[in-house]
Amino acid sequence: RNSFGQPAVVRFRQLINYRPDVVVILIGDNDLYQAGPENKDELPTPIQVKTALTRIVNDALVAGITPILVTLTPFKGALSNGKDAWSQEKEGIRNEINQWIRKKEGMIDLDGFVCDASDPSRLAEHYDSGDHLHFSERGGEKIGSYVAEQLSELVKGRGMTNENDYCVDKDVVSNHECES
Repeated sequence: RNSFGQPAVVRFRQLINYRPDVVVILIGDNDLYQAGPENKDELPTPIQVKTALTRIVNDALVAGITPILVTLTPFKGALSNGKDAWSQEKEGIRNEINQWIRKKEGMIDLDGFVCDASDPSRLAEHYDSGDHLHFSERGGEKIGSYVAEQLSELVKGRGMTNENDYCVDKDVVSNHECES
C-alpha cells in the first residue's frame, strides 16, 4: 500500500539476509487500524493479508528459517486522526485472518491472550495503554513473558512448521512447491 510504506513482504525479503533461526511474524494490525474512510481503498482483504503471510512464511522456509505466525490483536475503541479506527468490517477481516492463523502449526495466539473476555474486539484493560491499540508497560511485560514461553515450547520441537500448511494459491507462492 502506498501510504503506509513498503509492504511487509518486501521488507522481509530484505531482512532475510540476516539468517535468523526463527522469525516471529505479526503483520496486518496497522493495515487494518490505519485504513480509514479517506483511504478505504487501502483496507486489505483477508486473502491479501493471508497471501502476504504465506509469501513471508514460504520465503522463510526456503531460507531455512522457522516462521512463527502471531494472531492479530484487537483495537476496538482506538482512534486514528481523531476518528474511530475500528469498524465491524475490520473486525471481520481480523477474525478471518486469526481463524486462518490458528489452524497453522507453530503459531502464537496473542489475540486470545490479550483480548477482553467480555468483548474480544477490545484489549483487556490490564494490557491496554489507554489508547486501545498499544500495550501498557505492565501488559507488555506480561506479553513478553507469554511470547517467550510460547517460543520456548515451539522451538523445542523445531519441526513444527508444515511447509504445505501455508500455501493459499500455487500462483501466489514463489520459490516453493505447494501440494493441493
